[in-house]
Amino acid sequence: MSDQTDIYNSAVRMLSMREHGTKELHDKLVAKGFIATTVDEVICQLLEQRLVCDERYVEMVFRSALHKGHGPNRVTQSLYQKGIERYLIENHLETTEVDWWALAVEVKQKKFGSNRAEDWQQKQKQQRFLHNRGFTLDQINYAINAEDQSDT
Repeated sequence: MSDQTDIYNSAVRMLSMREHGTKELHDKLVAKGFIATTVDEVICQLLEQRLVCDERYVEMVFRSALHKGHGPNRVTQSLYQKGIERYLIENHLETTEVDWWALAVEVKQKKFGSNRAEDWQQKQKQQRFLHNRGFTLDQINYAINAEDQSDT
């Protein structure tokens, strides 16, 4: 199973379903039984044709994460695990116009309502939830202590 045409067709099928990072695509193709060196050659060809692009993949992951209410830490960790270069992630974090603070408030209010936590246990529960969603400690504290903005 080392024919370049088979690898190319398989990669294009995967990319037609959703965007993939180069390392993720490589790993999936090798897992299908293709030879790694031939997979590398095909991925270079796909890169030249702009059919696979790590920058587009990063954008897609960020859009998806925002839609799901995930914070910057979770998105960053997910991209690191998928083999995306650190500079691409940091560049996108700097250039994207996301208000992570407002997103943390929105996610907190969607799950727990707009009232502040009344006791220590409720506050801890909210902190754990927002931490697992990937928000920073400052963003978590801001969201938990934020007043309901809809009354103003």
